[in-house]
Formats: sequence, structure tokens, C-alpha cells
Amino acid sequence: MPDPAETPTWEKRKHPYPERLGIAIVGDAPQAGRGILWHKVLNDIHCNRGLPIEFRYFHLTCDNPACTDHFLIRQLKEYQVLVINWDAANGDPDFKADFVQRWFEHRRREILLWVQQGNMLIIEGQATLSVPTQRAYDAILGEGEVPLAGAEKRLEAGIETKRTGKFGRTTWGARQRGPFKQLDITDLDSVNEPWDFDQLFPGTARLRLTGTLTKDENAPDWDLLYRGWFRPLIQKPIRRKKLPWIALVTTANRPFELRHAILMATPYGEGAGIIFASTMFLSGFKQAALVKAILSHYGHPEYLPHTLDVKYFRLLRSWGLTYILPAGIGFGVAVAYGHVPVRQEIRAAIPYGTQFALIVILPAIGRAFLFIRETIREVIGW
Repeated sequence: MPDPAETPTWEKRKHPYPERLGIAIVGDAPQAGRGILWHKVLNDIHCNRGLPIEFRYFHLTCDNPACTDHFLIRQLKEYQVLVINWDAANGDPDFKADFVQRWFEHRRREILLWVQQGNMLIIEGQATLSVPTQRAYDAILGEGEVPLAGAEKRLEAGIETKRTGKFGRTTWGARQRGPFKQLDITDLDSVNEPWDFDQLFPGTARLRLTGTLTKDENAPDWDLLYRGWFRPLIQKPIRRKKLPWIALVTTANRPFELRHAILMATPYGEGAGIIFASTMFLSGFKQAALVKAILSHYGHPEYLPHTLDVKYFRLLRSWGLTYILPAGIGFGVAVAYGHVPVRQEIRAAIPYGTQFALIVILPAIGRAFLFIRETIREVIGW
């Protein structure tokens, strides 16, 4: 649990801090829909991890006259946390996720107003055939707010092996304060996750899947931790202002590959609201400690890594990639070709002239920028 000695910010709230955290979880189709597995991890947190919780599932497409789920926007004031279940808003019409996506797009500003009053929004991974669904995140957060990685091969569907994985790691910045530090969360994995195909697609839900996604031995793994990741957030000088997103969990166990953000967070508004966006299966039973750390941020955005200078780092990197790096490369090539007056002794000191500039200097500059990117992400979570 967060250190009570640290100064809380929930005094800014328009409603008192609850004795029990009320959680509303949005799923897709009420009949033959995808499985909602949050009850397992939330019951574990409530019973064994010392965080009192009450939760309820909502199916926005429920057509039963006695059902009140479609009044969620009115009932939201009774809850402190809103969770969007995995793929519930990915736009799949067979699971009525297209309606859920349109609903969030229409209600976006009302939900963000609710978050701004000191509440929490959690987005579990939204994907289509293991490729993150950009339209789902745009509907919930606004167009282009969190850019996502696309398919590995645009013209070959279903080959998502390099952009999915079972291992993650919290960033150094996340581990320095708050719940991630106190719960000692470093490495994450979903190996031997105790869910299976029947839990993800219960009953007749499996009949709505393509024939390649089956329960047989040739089916893809269902114990993934993440499907895709967030692309780097570049704040262009003339682009609209983005929220100060901070990476909390990145990919891991990918030799010779960059680490990419799979769980990000941002404070929202002046009332201690927080938004968590992920490409992960958060409701896995093995992620109970991670979910508790996320929920423990309720009312305490100061537990997130410091975001004061993030916008300046973002602007610096944007200017560097947009102007400084191309200018430096152009200058180096111009020197190599003799278009820029340089002392003959200096030119003679460059071995093999143009070949050296193109083969050695340019990759070295590129690796330097990648090193800076990784260092900034690890230290300040961006």
C-alpha cells in the first residue's frame, strides 16, 4: 500500500475517499460474449492483499427490460474506477464491440469529466488478431492521443510473433516511489497463466471466431502478457498538446530489441484523476500485484514518476529527430563530398572519405539516439 506519510492529494476531491473502492467493468455482448476474468484477480486483492473492493460488470448492449447496464453513464458517479475489459471496444460486430466503441466515442468527454473529478480509468488491451486497435484507443482517449504499433506485416495477417510476448518489466522510474516500490514489482510474466480458451471464449462465443482461432494444438498461445505496444510519443512543435503519459511497464526478454511501453499512465485534471492505458491482459491471475499497484494510485497521482520535465524532453527529442539530426547528417555528407569548406588536414584525417561518413558515422549517430531514448524511458518513464 502507498506510504501514508506522503502527502495525499485527494483533499481536492468533490466526494469523500471511499471505504471500499467501487469498480465498474465494461464488457461486450452479454450473451456469447468474450470472458470477463476480473473477478478472480479482484477477489484475490480484496481477500488476500488488503485492499477493500466492490465491483460490478456492465454490458452496454444488454436488451433485457430489467437490465440497467445501459444507464452506466448515470450510475458512474457511484464508482471510483472504470475498467474496459480486453477487446470490449475493439469494434468487432460479432461481439457487439462496435457499439461499445461508438458509445465511448460519444461519451468520451463525459467520462473524461468524471475522471477529472478524481476518478480512475483503466484500459485493458484492445486488439484485433493480436494487433492493437488504434480506433478503440482513439474512441476512448481522443484521436492520436496514444499512437500504437501496427501489424508486423501489413499484407500478411496473423503473423504476430515479434510484437506479442509473455514477459514485461517495470521501468526504473516506476520502481522508485509509491505502490510499485512498496510492492516490489519488477519482472512480470504470463507463463503458465491459469486461464484457457474456454474462459476467454465461454459457451457459444467460440462460434463467433474465425476457424484458425480454435482450441486445437495448432491454435495460438492464449497466455500472452501483451499484444503490441505504444509507439514513442513525439510532441511536434506545431502539434496539439498531448497528455504527459509515463511508461510504467515495458516489454522484456527480447534480445537485441528495444523495450517498448505496454502500460502507461497520466494524471488528468486538477482533482487527482488518473488514466491507465495498456496493451496487456491485466486481468490475468498472475497480475494481481500489478493490478493492486494500479488501484493503489487512486487519489494519489503524485505516486507516478515525476512528469514536470517530460514535455521538455519530448520537445527536445522531437526537435532533434525533426531538425537537428537531419541537419547533422546533411552537414556530414556535405563535408564528405567537399561541398563545405573544411581545412585540408581535417578532410585528410577522415579515412575513406564518403564511405566512412555513410557507413560508420551515421549508424553511430543512430545508436546514440537510441541509447538516449532508452535511458530517458527507463529513468523518467517516457
